[in-house]
Amino acid sequence: MSEGASGGSKRRNGSNRAAGAGAPIGEADRYFDRSRRPLEILALLAPLILFYEIGLLGALRQQELVVTNRAHSTLLQFFHWVGIRGDHLLLPAMSLPALAVVAVLLAWQVLSRRPWSLHLPTVAAMAIESIATAIPVVLLGWLTALIPATAGDSLIERLSVPGRISMAIGAGLYEEFVFRLMLVSLLHSLLKRLTPLGERGAVTLAVILAALAFSLHHPVFRAEGFALHEALFLFGAGCWWGVLLVVRGFGIAVGSHAAYDLWVVLPPLVTASAAS
Repeated sequence: MSEGASGGSKRRNGSNRAAGAGAPIGEADRYFDRSRRPLEILALLAPLILFYEIGLLGALRQQELVVTNRAHSTLLQFFHWVGIRGDHLLLPAMSLPALAVVAVLLAWQVLSRRPWSLHLPTVAAMAIESIATAIPVVLLGWLTALIPATAGDSLIERLSVPGRISMAIGAGLYEEFVFRLMLVSLLHSLLKRLTPLGERGAVTLAVILAALAFSLHHPVFRAEGFALHEALFLFGAGCWWGVLLVVRGFGIAVGSHAAYDLWVVLPPLVTASAAS
């Protein structure tokens, strides 16, 4: 840039070098934009939605009971409360949350008036980024493990391998849908309208409050006492995924959450398989 200010030839050479140096940055900008588009997000989440739906039909069934995560159950209760039934839409009632996720993303795509063109390399890169952004949550788990923990529910441990994987995927999908996409958006809108907080303050407080709700939504109050270890971890993880929602979008937040849950579920399964 300084060379370009000294003369015509140097200015042209400097411009060429600047353009060449800026190309990778421009490509990164394009990725960050594409990865926040609803169509790419839907493409990333579609396999997760499908796997969980298949799990509901078999791997998550125990006799007459279907085991689901709390966020999925909360959505089912909401649909029941507002009078939306699966048979009205020719769908199983358990599939209504999946329909809600798909409908929100498709409506977002329509309202955004973006072209209906899918960039598959972006979706592949989003999957890699999801795994990478799960690493801080793993480190947080190790840090909070220094706090004595209370005994938790072993229901998930009684599930089959496909059942545990389905639960991990479903938790990442529907907890992010409820507590990040829905709750953070709602709180942000209310705080911006009803308080003197600016945009940044409203977003920050919305992320924190949603993370607190996310933590308390889990069974942290137990007969053995308050599960401080789990509550702090869930709050910290909720804040992290809230930041990902704001900075990187809904798709990466879901992918990171699902990747972490799979990291928790899969190593014990591998160990058990090796031991047998």
